[in-house]
Amino acid sequence: MDIIELTAAATEALAAREPTGTAVTSVTVEPSRDESGWISYADAALVTHLGGETRHVNIRDKALSVALDKHADDEAELGSVQTVVIPICDHK
Repeated sequence: MDIIELTAAATEALAAREPTGTAVTSVTVEPSRDESGWISYADAALVTHLGGETRHVNIRDKALSVALDKHADDEAELGSVQTVVIPICDHK
Protein backbone atom coordinates (compact mmCIF):
# COMPACT_ATOMS: atom_id res chain seq x y z
CA MET A 1 0.00 0.00 0.00
CA ASP A 2 1.33 3.36 -1.01
CA ILE A 3 1.63 6.01 1.75
CA ILE A 4 0.33 8.60 -0.73
CA GLU A 5 -2.96 6.70 -1.04
CA LEU A 6 -3.26 6.34 2.74
CA THR A 7 -2.48 10.05 3.24
CA ALA A 8 -5.07 11.11 0.66
CA ALA A 9 -7.71 8.90 2.26
CA ALA A 10 -6.84 10.19 5.76
CA THR A 11 -7.05 13.80 4.55
CA GLU A 12 -10.49 13.07 3.09
CA ALA A 13 -11.64 11.55 6.39
CA LEU A 14 -10.41 14.64 8.23
CA ALA A 15 -12.42 16.94 5.96
CA ALA A 16 -15.64 15.42 7.33
CA ARG A 17 -14.82 16.07 11.00
CA GLU A 18 -15.76 19.10 13.02
CA PRO A 19 -12.95 21.67 12.82
CA THR A 20 -10.94 22.33 15.97
CA GLY A 21 -8.89 25.30 14.82
CA THR A 22 -5.67 23.36 15.43
CA ALA A 23 -3.56 21.78 12.69
CA VAL A 24 -3.45 17.98 12.43
CA THR A 25 -0.03 16.30 12.54
CA SER A 26 -0.99 12.62 12.22
CA VAL A 27 -3.72 10.01 12.03
CA THR A 28 -3.18 6.70 13.85
CA VAL A 29 -5.23 3.55 13.36
CA GLU A 30 -4.77 0.42 15.47
CA PRO A 31 -5.33 -3.11 14.19
CA SER A 32 -8.16 -5.10 15.74
CA ARG A 33 -8.96 -8.82 15.83
CA ASP A 34 -12.48 -10.23 15.87
CA GLU A 35 -13.64 -13.41 17.64
CA SER A 36 -12.69 -15.58 14.66
CA GLY A 37 -9.13 -14.23 14.60
CA TRP A 38 -9.62 -11.98 11.56
CA ILE A 39 -7.32 -8.94 11.75
CA SER A 40 -8.41 -5.62 10.31
CA TYR A 41 -8.22 -1.99 11.31
CA ALA A 42 -10.47 -0.25 13.83
CA ASP A 43 -13.42 1.88 12.72
CA ALA A 44 -11.98 4.90 14.53
CA ALA A 45 -8.74 6.77 14.03
CA LEU A 46 -6.83 8.81 16.59
CA VAL A 47 -6.17 12.29 15.23
CA THR A 48 -3.21 14.11 16.77
CA HIS A 49 -3.15 17.89 16.61
CA LEU A 50 -0.24 20.30 16.79
CA GLY A 51 0.43 20.72 20.50
CA GLY A 52 -0.42 17.09 21.31
CA GLU A 53 -4.22 17.22 21.64
CA THR A 54 -5.89 14.04 20.36
CA ARG A 55 -9.40 13.21 19.23
CA HIS A 56 -11.07 10.20 17.67
CA VAL A 57 -12.75 10.33 14.28
CA ASN A 58 -15.03 7.66 12.83
CA ILE A 59 -13.60 6.19 9.61
CA ARG A 60 -16.20 3.48 9.06
CA ASP A 61 -17.35 3.35 5.43
CA LYS A 62 -14.84 6.05 4.45
CA ALA A 63 -12.06 5.89 1.84
CA LEU A 64 -9.54 5.54 4.69
CA SER A 65 -11.23 2.35 5.87
CA VAL A 66 -11.09 0.91 2.34
CA ALA A 67 -7.41 1.89 1.93
CA LEU A 68 -6.59 0.34 5.31
CA ASP A 69 -8.31 -2.91 4.32
CA LYS A 70 -5.99 -3.10 1.31
CA HIS A 71 -3.04 -2.23 3.55
CA ALA A 72 -4.04 -4.97 6.02
CA ASP A 73 -4.05 -7.51 3.20
CA ASP A 74 -0.54 -6.42 2.18
CA GLU A 75 0.70 -6.53 5.78
CA ALA A 76 -0.90 -9.92 6.47
CA GLU A 77 1.05 -11.37 3.53
CA LEU A 78 4.21 -10.19 5.32
CA GLY A 79 3.13 -11.88 8.54
CA SER A 80 1.68 -9.13 10.74
CA VAL A 81 -0.67 -6.16 10.77
CA GLN A 82 0.89 -3.17 12.52
CA THR A 83 -0.45 0.12 13.84
CA VAL A 84 -0.54 2.67 11.04
CA VAL A 85 0.60 6.26 11.69
CA ILE A 86 -0.08 8.58 8.76
CA PRO A 87 1.73 11.92 8.89
CA ILE A 88 -0.44 14.86 7.86
CA CYS A 89 0.90 18.21 6.66
CA ASP A 90 -2.05 20.37 7.73
CA HIS A 91 -0.03 23.17 9.34
CA LYS A 92 -2.12 26.13 8.22
